[in-house]
Amino acid sequence: MLQTLYALDNTEQPERLVGVAMFTRPKPSSMVVLHLAAHEDYTSRGKWSGEAVVAQLIGAIRDVSVRTRGLQILRILYPHEIRFDLRGR
Repeated sequence: MLQTLYALDNTEQPERLVGVAMFTRPKPSSMVVLHLAAHEDYTSRGKWSGEAVVAQLIGAIRDVSVRTRGLQILRILYPHEIRFDLRGR
């Protein structure tokens, strides 16, 4: 099952979608982030780069993964594969 996490900027009305992460659990032991995106204003070169939207999305998925029974690895597939070992946390 694919899951999606949205990042919203609620300082504006209406709220503004500024980032999205899509992830799945292909095996009982691993979570895989399939897609990450951020509005150009919230990228590392954007006007609001200090908000670190992508890092916050990854952190939120990692926090959920650490609390999910049986998960041992969090993988992000691009631009190159990054693996976080969740055991021992």
